[in-house]
Amino acid sequence: MKMYGQRAIECQSDGNWDNPFPQCGGKAQCTKPTKNLQHVTLLDEKNLFNNFDTLRYKCNKPYDKNPGGTLTCRDEKWIGTIYCTSSICPPPPLIEDGDYNIEVKIDEVITKVSYSCQSYYVLKEPKKQYMCRDGIWDTPPKCLKPCKLTPEIYMDYNIQPVQYNYVQHSDREIALDCKTGWNAGGVKRSDYVKGTCSDGKITIKKKCDSKNIFG
Repeated sequence: MKMYGQRAIECQSDGNWDNPFPQCGGKAQCTKPTKNLQHVTLLDEKNLFNNFDTLRYKCNKPYDKNPGGTLTCRDEKWIGTIYCTSSICPPPPLIEDGDYNIEVKIDEVITKVSYSCQSYYVLKEPKKQYMCRDGIWDTPPKCLKPCKLTPEIYMDYNIQPVQYNYVQHSDREIALDCKTGWNAGGVKRSDYVKGTCSDGKITIKKKCDSKNIFG
């Protein structure tokens, strides 16, 4: 069951309790997993599971050394981990916002991969290949997030909107033009500001906070 409304209420000076009262209702259900299922088969066909329902899965060849297992629905989340492995290696580790590319197989078991990220994401400390040694994979890389240029940023810093919405992670600075009629001050009256994007966080050192003076 799910709780709706505020979790705590207080008795007021007139002797009455706060409104609205918290209420319990509905079912804390889980939806059928749809991601990271490359090497498993889900054995339950329904798409919605009630609280404490179990979901059975089977490991597919060649990762069926462990035949399969179950997950349990608990408060809208699945409890448990899908675990499949072979006699050589488990499946390659997955990364957020990216995927692996198969480089080498032995008896259909993947033993060497490379990684790539989604558009605008950047691999941190990329290697060409990542290997499985003695049943253990090299630590995979991370995909560094891009920064989104939002209307709030344009407004707060008085900068011109740009045609692109995202900026890739980079140590290099980017130049953002001031809005017409504004500048960033300084001896040379700069008409742009500089910013950097670091794993999804954009930093702009200065605002376009001075109005142009003509004549």
